[in-house]
Amino acid sequence: MSVIFGHNGSGKTTIARQIASAAKRDSGSYFYDGDNAKLELDLAEAERVRVFDESYIESKIRIKDDGLQAIVMLGDQADAEAKIAEINEKLETDEEEIAELENRKKALESGPSSVDQLRADAMDDAKNGGWGQRGQDVKRLKSKMVLNANRWSSILQASTTASRNEVDERYRTKLAGYRKAQASGSLIDTRLEPIKYTHDDEEKLIRILGRVLDEPELTDRERRILSLVQNGRQDMVEMARVEFASGEATMCPLCQQEVSKEYGESLERSIVKVLGKEVDEYKTELRAIALPDIQEAEIPQQVSGDAKAAYASACSKAGSLVEGYRELIRKRETNLYTPLDEIPHGLADAIDLLNDSIVSVNGEIDTINEAFRNRERMEQELLELSDQIAWIDAHAKIELHAKAEKELADVNKRLSEQQSLKKSHQSDKRQQEARLRQVDIAADIINRYLASVYFDVNRFRLVPSDERYAIRSHGNPVMPKDISTGERNILALCYFFSEGGENKREGSEDNDPQYIVLDDPVSSFDMENRIGICSLIRERAEHLICSNPDSRITVLTHDAGVVTELKHTFEDIKISTGKTFIIDYLDLARDGTRDRPMNIAEYTALLKRAYDFASSQTEDERETQVIGNVLRRILEGYGTFNYGMGMEEISRNPELSARFGDLAPLLGSVMYRLAFNDESHMRERLSALNTPLNFSRYSYDEKKACAQCVFVILDKLDHEHVRHQLKKSNVSDKDIGNKLACWESRFTAVENS
Repeated sequence: MSVIFGHNGSGKTTIARQIASAAKRDSGSYFYDGDNAKLELDLAEAERVRVFDESYIESKIRIKDDGLQAIVMLGDQADAEAKIAEINEKLETDEEEIAELENRKKALESGPSSVDQLRADAMDDAKNGGWGQRGQDVKRLKSKMVLNANRWSSILQASTTASRNEVDERYRTKLAGYRKAQASGSLIDTRLEPIKYTHDDEEKLIRILGRVLDEPELTDRERRILSLVQNGRQDMVEMARVEFASGEATMCPLCQQEVSKEYGESLERSIVKVLGKEVDEYKTELRAIALPDIQEAEIPQQVSGDAKAAYASACSKAGSLVEGYRELIRKRETNLYTPLDEIPHGLADAIDLLNDSIVSVNGEIDTINEAFRNRERMEQELLELSDQIAWIDAHAKIELHAKAEKELADVNKRLSEQQSLKKSHQSDKRQQEARLRQVDIAADIINRYLASVYFDVNRFRLVPSDERYAIRSHGNPVMPKDISTGERNILALCYFFSEGGENKREGSEDNDPQYIVLDDPVSSFDMENRIGICSLIRERAEHLICSNPDSRITVLTHDAGVVTELKHTFEDIKISTGKTFIIDYLDLARDGTRDRPMNIAEYTALLKRAYDFASSQTEDERETQVIGNVLRRILEGYGTFNYGMGMEEISRNPELSARFGDLAPLLGSVMYRLAFNDESHMRERLSALNTPLNFSRYSYDEKKACAQCVFVILDKLDHEHVRHQLKKSNVSDKDIGNKLACWESRFTAVENS
């Protein structure tokens, strides 16, 4: 057995809590052996380590109001009651959550902000933006296209980052091509060929037209012929040349005069000289100049008017320029020796413009043909573009609807989960209520312990009440508000001791080795109840350690008086059982524990308290009730410290009792009465509560006389002891001497009489 003293905050509660944690085999809490190695407890061993502390009280004891009486729940019942209280809070939260979710669900399912209304608003925005008309235009319907569920789903999937103008422009362009595809009954075979002509070709033509021909060395007649050529009469000269070249002409074709054959041949040679080889070559080069043949082709009617107009204009301009160049070539052919000083007329640019218009016309033809081949695909693309426009028109309402729809789904999910959670909590509550009804408490044992504490079988008692236990005091119901914290703690301690015997035969409940830890089980009670509690601890401790030599008890306290009381309690067990037990009295320090020395200050305070009572002239009822315990603690403390023996042994020791002289029988009788003082929790528990040795039966004057007698005893044992101790309490030597002499003479007179 061990008693550990520690001031508040020194760690007693922490030690008790860690022992409880180790008993639960929680990670991080262990017992250690002498070599500081962890001890791994099996389940059976762990269950035999039991801790009584505030946590135990809170978890094992619950007192509630049941009409006009207090109902107590212990152990599993208390745990079930606590869990029911927790579950009720959860159920209340469940109801609040469900009500809130149902209200939100109602708002999302009906009203101006409901999912259906927001969908309708979004669909209205889509239709008001022309979606139905566009569908009618694309599909050539007699009326606007209907916005059904499938079409609305397509709009919802048609999100885009483009602007409405961008999408609308794409729609209109594609619609125009689609219209042409619809108008064409078949594929268009016509295709325009581009004109091949470059800027180099036009520059070459200008160079040829401007070339200067060298004049040959001529006779007078040849110069006259050249003059004709240069003055635009080259045709006449050419005709004469042809006429005389055959050698048969006898008459000039111009003047109709006769010409000799020789003259004709001579004239033909002069013409050839004027119009020589270089001239012939130049004429051949002029005639070899290639100009594009510009002929306006017939354009299919499906091609747009703009494309047609652009093509016709380009053809006209290019054709006009070609004809102009042809006229210049003819002019130079008739006047070979007169160069034409021209600049490019822009025929190459006109041809480029014409080719551009041809590309445009061919592009439209390709588009029309492609549209014809892909009319169904184009229709689908147009409808998709229309959906994108509708999505842009309605996207603000679409977002609101999507948010509401998501919230409704979330609310429904959470509502379902919360309702399931509520059902689970209700099931848990039913299970705990079933536990609550399973009353299996050793009430008779608890009541016996309560009677031991209060020394009254009716003072505080458990009685069955509707599958639970009610509290009765002297047969009367007790309200919860009238049950003190001390009474609750006493009940908890009695239940703690009864709990160790669950499922065991009475008398064998402590046969297995146990480790019992009691955290401040005595200090919080008044003196009367402290006596009873120590009496209960004494009984249970004796039974525990005598039933199994491996059992252990540890009591932690912050009250030095409790240490002394427990010291007498445990020492009394040694005396009454005749067995040897190891009992440690320890002080808790920062670095561990150390053996506890005798508390001189406490002893001096008790001595002063008894001196005041012995000297009193009026009764203090509170002091009268506890003086027997105070006197015994004084005699026990004095005897233990000075002689290593209890008060009974002092009265029986021949050497010490001889100091009493003639007063020995009287003083021995006083110590005998104090030894059986039932105010002290250190007396052995008696089978009856009203015994002739009951110290409380004495009057105030009789108890006062006992107190005076104790001081006479101390003075006889050690003449200086009382004087030195009371001087610490500022009591004068004169006062002490006078009263001790008076009290001794009183008892001498009593003895003589």
